[in-house]
Amino acid sequence: MWFYGGVWFQGSNDTGNQDFGVRASTSDGSLGSIIFTVKQSGNVGIGTASPSSLFSVGSSSQFQVNASGDLVKLKNVTYSWPSAVAGGADYALVSDSSGTLSWKSLTGIGGVSGTGTVNYVPKWTPNTTTLGNSQVFDNGTNVSIGTGSPLASKLHVQSSDTTTSLGKSNASINITNATNAVNDLAEVNFYGYSGSANYVMAGISAKMTTVSGNTQGDLIFGTKNLTTDTALTARMTILSGGNIGIGTTAPTSLFSVGASSQFQVNTSGDLVKIKNITYSWPSAMLLERTMHL
Repeated sequence: MWFYGGVWFQGSNDTGNQDFGVRASTSDGSLGSIIFTVKQSGNVGIGTASPSSLFSVGSSSQFQVNASGDLVKLKNVTYSWPSAVAGGADYALVSDSSGTLSWKSLTGIGGVSGTGTVNYVPKWTPNTTTLGNSQVFDNGTNVSIGTGSPLASKLHVQSSDTTTSLGKSNASINITNATNAVNDLAEVNFYGYSGSANYVMAGISAKMTTVSGNTQGDLIFGTKNLTTDTALTARMTILSGGNIGIGTTAPTSLFSVGASSQFQVNTSGDLVKIKNITYSWPSAMLLERTMHL
C-alpha cells in the first residue's frame, strides 16, 4: 500500500484477494472511511467495501445497478424496470406492490392529459381526465376573467352581456349571501394597509329586507370616521322602495337628510321639511304686478 495526498490506495493478494480500494486518511495517518471499492468480481462500490451489484452506492448498497444495466435498487427499495420505452406519448411509469415497473397510458390509470393556452388557468374539460382552458387568465401580474387582455388593474372582469335590464343574473359580477334571513348582508369592502395589517375603510352593502319571492333589499354605503372605529357607519342608504337617506337608514321621503329625516324632499319635488319643520310650498310662482300712474 502507499500514501499520497491524504488518500490511501490499497491492493492486496495476501489471501488471494485482488480487491482494490481507496480510503481517506485521518490526521494521524491511519485509514479513514472508504471512498470507493473495486472488487475482484468487477463490482464497484462507492461508500461501501462490499458492493452487492455491478455498481453500488451507500454503506449497505442502497443504490444498485446490475450487470444488465437495470436499476435494481433505489433508496434500498427493489425495482424491476421495463425492458422497452413507452409505446407512445402520454404514458406514465407505474409500480406494483413488488416494485415491478411498467408503462401505462394516462387514460388507463386515470391520468391527466390535454393542451392549453399560455397563462390560462386550466380546468377539466370536457370530462374528468382532460385539461383545457378556463375563462381565468393570469399573466403573473394581472388576472382577468372573460378576456386574455387584462387591464392594468389586479382583476379585470369582462362579459359580453347585451341586456339593457337591471339585475340580470348574467351580469359581469354577482355577489351573493347564501343565508336566508332578514338583515343579512352581501358586501363589498375596501381596505387600507396601515403598515402592519389591513383594515376596512369603506364598504357597500346590500341588506336583505324580505326573504320571500324574489327577495328585496336596501343598498347601504358606509365609511369609518375614526381610526379607532372597528366597524363602518352607514352614511347613505337607498331603500328598496327608492327613498334615499343621508345620515339616516330609514328615509321617510324620496330624499331625506338627518338622523330623523329633518330635511325632506318628496316624490313631487316638494321641499316638505326643513330643520324638522313641515312646509307646503305653493305650486306656482307669485306674480307681482306694479301699476305706475
